[in-house]
Amino acid sequence: MADSLPAHPLELNSLFTQRLVRFRWWYFAAMALLIIIPFNGQWRMGLDSSIYRGVAENLVAGKGYVFAGMRQQQVYPGLPVLLAGFHKLTGSNSVVPVLVLMNVCALLTAWVTYRLILTRYPQWIAITVTFGMAVNLKFNQQAQEIMTDMPFVLGCVITMLGWERLGHAEARNAKLRSTSLLLGGMFLAAVMRPTFWVLAMALVIVCIINIVRSRERRSVVALIVLVVVGLGFAALDPRVRGLNFLHGGYERELLSVAGNLGERITGNAPKLFNKEIAETFFNEPLGRLAIPVALLLLAGAALATWREPLWGLQVFILTGVMLILSDVPRYYVMVLPTLWLGYLLILLRLTTWMRPLLRDWTLFALIGFANFMNLYGVGALIYEQHRPGFIQHYRNGAYVPLIKMAEVVKKHVPADKTVIGPHASVLAYLSGRQVLSGRSVGFDGAGVSKYPSLIAARHPAYLIGPSRAYHEKDPAMQRIIDRGIIRPKRFVAAVEDDTQSLWLTEAEVIVPATDWRQLPTTRPFVLSDRAMRAQARAALSPEQIARKELKAKAARKELRAKRERKAIRASRQNRPPRRPPTTQTTRPATQPATAPATMPTAGISAPFTFDVGWFMDAQVMARAGIL
Repeated sequence: MADSLPAHPLELNSLFTQRLVRFRWWYFAAMALLIIIPFNGQWRMGLDSSIYRGVAENLVAGKGYVFAGMRQQQVYPGLPVLLAGFHKLTGSNSVVPVLVLMNVCALLTAWVTYRLILTRYPQWIAITVTFGMAVNLKFNQQAQEIMTDMPFVLGCVITMLGWERLGHAEARNAKLRSTSLLLGGMFLAAVMRPTFWVLAMALVIVCIINIVRSRERRSVVALIVLVVVGLGFAALDPRVRGLNFLHGGYERELLSVAGNLGERITGNAPKLFNKEIAETFFNEPLGRLAIPVALLLLAGAALATWREPLWGLQVFILTGVMLILSDVPRYYVMVLPTLWLGYLLILLRLTTWMRPLLRDWTLFALIGFANFMNLYGVGALIYEQHRPGFIQHYRNGAYVPLIKMAEVVKKHVPADKTVIGPHASVLAYLSGRQVLSGRSVGFDGAGVSKYPSLIAARHPAYLIGPSRAYHEKDPAMQRIIDRGIIRPKRFVAAVEDDTQSLWLTEAEVIVPATDWRQLPTTRPFVLSDRAMRAQARAALSPEQIARKELKAKAARKELRAKRERKAIRASRQNRPPRRPPTTQTTRPATQPATAPATMPTAGISAPFTFDVGWFMDAQVMARAGIL
C-alpha cells in the first residue's frame, strides 16, 4: 500500500490499482468469456425483434419495408437490412449468424471503450470501467438479443473515440483515420436507433461552444461529418420519403407528447429514479437507496462532463428523453461507460480524506459490490440460456401460449383479415397475419378519446382474449376491451395451458357517442358453452387434465367450506339478543311493573335463508367448467 496520499485522486498508485494493471489480461479474458458463454444460438423472443425479423423477410421476398401488411415507419433500417443481408448470404433466416455478430459487437465495444477511456484517464480506471460495463447484466443480455443495442453502442463509442483522437491528431494520416472513425461510428449509430439524436444533440452543443470560445477546427469537422451522415441517412431511410427527418414513427411520437410534457414527466420520473437507474447499474432496484444512488450516479456524470463534455452530456440528455417518452432501463446501456466513469470519479472524490489502506479497501468493496450484483445476474442468464427446454422457461414460459395461438390464428384467420391481439408483433411474425396493437393502430400519436374510431378504421375481424393478456404491453387496448368497444361475437378456437388461457373469436367494434372512458366495464367473456369447453379440454395433455381436476377438487372443497362458514354466520345473526344484566330500580307507584313478554325458544330452529353469495359463486364456477 502507498505510504501517503497521492497528490491527485486520479493518480492513485496503490496495491489495488497496481494489481488491476498487472492482471489486466486476465480481466479481459474473463470479460470475453462472460460475453460468449451465454450464447445458445436461440431466439429470445420479443416485440421489437419480431418486427426486425419480419421486415427483413419481407425485404428478402421483395415486398418492401413492410411488416404485417403495413408499411413500417417505426423501426430504423439498420438491423432489418443487416438481417436481410445475412438471409441472402446464408439462404435461411437462422438467428445463429446474427447472434454471433452481436457477440462480436459486444467484444468490440468493450475493447473500444478501453481505448477510449485511456485517452483521458489512467489505465486502472480504463480497466475498471471496461470490466464493469462488460459484466453488466443489461449489456451482457443485449449481446444475446436480436436487437439494435449492441451495434448502436458500438457506433457511439467509436464516434467518441474518433472525436478524441481527432483532437490529438497532428499528422494528416492521423486526422484522416480519426475522421473515418468519426464518420463510420456516427453512421452506424444513426441507422440503428432513434437515441442517436441524443448523441447528435450532445455533439452539436459541444461543437457550438468550442467554435464560439476557441474556433476549434475539430468541432467544425465534426459538424460537417454530422451533416453528411444526416443527409445520407435521410436519403436512404425507407421509413420516409425525402429529407423528412421528423416524419418517422418515433419522431412523430415525440412531437405528439409536446403538449403534455408535465404529465409525462410526473408519470415517468418516479419509476425512473426509484428503480430503473439503480437497477440498470446494479442489477437491483435497491429499494430506499434507489434515489440516493441515482443522484450519486448523475453527480458522477456531472464530474465526467466537466472533464469531457461530450461523454457526460449524453447522460443528461438521455435522462430528459426518458422522462418524456419512456423509462426503458436498457436505453442506459449507451451511456454505461460514462456512468461507470462517473461512479469511479465520485468514489474517488468521496474517499480522498481516507488513509491509503482504508481507501483501497473502500474502493475495492464499492466497485466489487456493483460487479458482484451484475455477475449474479449474468450467472442466472447463463443458466437460463443453457437450460433444457429453453423456450418453455424463457420469461417463465410466457411465450408458449403465444406460439400456440399463432398456429390457431394461421389456421382460422384468412390472410386478408386483421386481428386484435396481445404481443401483436410476435403473433404477427409467427402467424403471418396482420395482428394489431395499440401502437400500430395509432394510439401513441392521437388523443385518448379517438381510440375507438382509430380501431374501427382498421376493421378488425377477430379478437384474441382475454383482456388481461394485454395488461403488460398494451394496457390501453385492455381498457378498450374491458369497456366493450371491441366485443367478441362467435367463438372460434381456444388455447389452454398452465400459464395462460387464450381464445380467438370473431369481433365487432362499437364506437360510442360519448367518451368511452366513462363507460362501465363489461362482463368478461368466458367459455360457457359446453361445446367450447369440450374443444378447449381436447387440446390439453393428460397431465394438464389431471392438474385441472385437482384444481377443481380444491375449488369444490373451498366452496363447501365457504358455504359452511356463511351458514354459521347466518345462524348467529338469527339468535335472540343476549339480555343485559338487570338492576333493581324504584318504579313510580303510578306505573305498574310489567314483565317482558317472553317466548320459549328451545327446540325451534332458525328460519331458512337463501345464500345468494354462494349461489352466484356456484354459477360462476359452473360457467368456468369447474362444477
